[in-house]
Amino acid sequence: QIDFFKERLVVIALGKRNTGGYSVTVTDIRPQTNGTFDILAVESTPSPNMMTTQAITTPYTVIAVDRQVSTINVKITQQQAM
Repeated sequence: QIDFFKERLVVIALGKRNTGGYSVTVTDIRPQTNGTFDILAVESTPSPNMMTTQAITTPYTVIAVDRQVSTINVKITQQQAM
């Protein structure tokens, strides 16, 4: 349950992808001394020979962070599925 007086939601969305097999996962949340948060996430992509759903997908994840955070920086790196 989210207490919107204490927390806010952050949505990390990858946008449209032409097939399934994509995902995004938050790997670390790093509070900084200046009131900002760095959110590190990994985008998993399908390997070239992987069988995937042949449908448009929109991978995303949602996390809750402290409402007092003034700035949120999201850094996404890519990782290919094996």
